[in-house]
Amino acid sequence: MKWKVMLAALFFAAVVSAGSQSVKIRVASYNIQSFKTIKSVTSPQTTIEAAKKLNADLIGFQEVRRYDTDPADYFAEMGRVCGGESFFAQTLQRKNFVYGIGIVSRLPARVVKELWLPMQGNLEPRKALFVEVELDGKKIYFITTHMSYEDPTGQLQKTQLEAILNTAEKEGFLPAILTGDLNSTPESPAIQLLRSRWFMTGETPLTFPADKPDRRIDYIAVSDPQKIRLVAAQVIDDGESSDHRPVIAEFEVGF
Repeated sequence: MKWKVMLAALFFAAVVSAGSQSVKIRVASYNIQSFKTIKSVTSPQTTIEAAKKLNADLIGFQEVRRYDTDPADYFAEMGRVCGGESFFAQTLQRKNFVYGIGIVSRLPARVVKELWLPMQGNLEPRKALFVEVELDGKKIYFITTHMSYEDPTGQLQKTQLEAILNTAEKEGFLPAILTGDLNSTPESPAIQLLRSRWFMTGETPLTFPADKPDRRIDYIAVSDPQKIRLVAAQVIDDGESSDHRPVIAEFEVGF
């Protein structure tokens, strides 16, 4: 009788274990300053190599510039070198280039929304890019954004972030990972809002300017820390490839 009870217990444990399997993923946020180094020298290969070294399944990029005269399409090339597919959301068009934000995904993914963020006056237009990611037969959502910096009170950034969170929640883009240059320090209204509604990946080191960082404005956050559990987070010590340091986080995703 005792051995039957033991077998039943083992069977139950195996079922629970199988039903609670998790998948590990590595994600990053990286403002690449239009493929320029910290010294403002245009060097696509430097940027591409820095992105490759992140070894991330999903990367949210800010300040992506694509030139009309660029035969290689450096952003698409960065996606290939990183082993994934690239997605781009344009926010500006100039005489010989377009500019915006982007995502590179090693996992099967598709764009589900490009969200224009609230603006004031003639400030630079901003967007958030949402992609749906297939992970072990399930769906998660990955978001990147580059918010405004012009409002010193931080209220515009708070309004922009609120639009992103509301869109994710109202349109069912959950569970989600948010990455981006939020142009907001930890004590700002925007980050206070983010901390109250989503889960942030701890107090990682400063991210800007890359050579001598004195503030944290680049972040990774998740909507549901029970489904997307933080394993580790860090800021990469790279003071040369861009004017921002990339942020990395590792998660266990369970359904």
